[in-house]
Amino acid sequence: MGDFVEEVLSFCLWADCRWWIDNPHISILGRPSAQLAKDLEKNEITRIEAQKAKLGKEGLANLKRKLEQAQDENNKPIPQELIRKFKVPRIDNVKFINTINAVYNPLSSPRTNRNQVEKYLDSDPSDHPINLVFSHTSTQFVTVALYITTKDIPADLLPYLRLYLGSFFSLPIVRDGKVVDYEDVVSEVNSIAVSYRAILGVEDVSEVLNITVRAEKSRYKDVVRLLGELFIHSVFDPERYIAIMYETYHRLSIEVSKAQNDIPSAKRDGYDMARDVRDTIQLDEETSSARATSTLRQEVLLDKLEKALEEDEESIMAKFESLRSECT
Repeated sequence: MGDFVEEVLSFCLWADCRWWIDNPHISILGRPSAQLAKDLEKNEITRIEAQKAKLGKEGLANLKRKLEQAQDENNKPIPQELIRKFKVPRIDNVKFINTINAVYNPLSSPRTNRNQVEKYLDSDPSDHPINLVFSHTSTQFVTVALYITTKDIPADLLPYLRLYLGSFFSLPIVRDGKVVDYEDVVSEVNSIAVSYRAILGVEDVSEVLNITVRAEKSRYKDVVRLLGELFIHSVFDPERYIAIMYETYHRLSIEVSKAQNDIPSAKRDGYDMARDVRDTIQLDEETSSARATSTLRQEVLLDKLEKALEEDEESIMAKFESLRSECT
């Protein structure tokens, strides 16, 4: 045990020296310019004086009168008859959420006087040594979540994951042999789902795709059907579906532009940049989706994609078709 502790300490000291102490770095210190502050103040005074000269006494008086009229109008009290139109709701009309607390006990603990939810928990054959408390409530909504590991996706397709997920709910699909354009797809998604998302990573687990749709219980079958169509029938293959190509190309071009616009703000986030550098050092280039989709790598990819979509969109579509197939 002592040797193991010594090895760990030695490694930590080596890592700290290698990456934080001895690693060459550049520090940029920004100091406010006193001269620039004076210049700004001087320029503002000059601008105000020029505006006064341009308006003249009559113009200034007219603007002052308009300002006072606007302030008087804004300061008028709200008419009581207008306020009285809003009725105070009755307390007995406010419906509270009723919950049932259910305690999970290990098999070794006594299980007496159990409520209906606790009896359901007791039917679980697994035995956990921890006492857990659940709050159960009835709801009119259902959430369908898909978790798909990225470990088996080829390395050359991993960088395209963020773009694929960004366009997942807005791609044209093929239904009964006919093309449904992206506008109709988006409209249908919004009519079925209360909320939806397609992201990479769930909390601390980064190497997984998460597709989530929340809807009313009555639309559960529609959610399952919609997810199946979005996964299976959002086809990128140019040889099979020529009619769909322009719509798909258009959506991908929009997603590329949106992602490019997000890059500058992402690069200003010091925490995200430090995380990207850490991921580049620690994660495997061949298997890590988090490393492949980092901000710095996406910046290079997006610039290449923007040009490639104009010159050889079919090869790009083929990559997305392969990525879709790997995910399903």
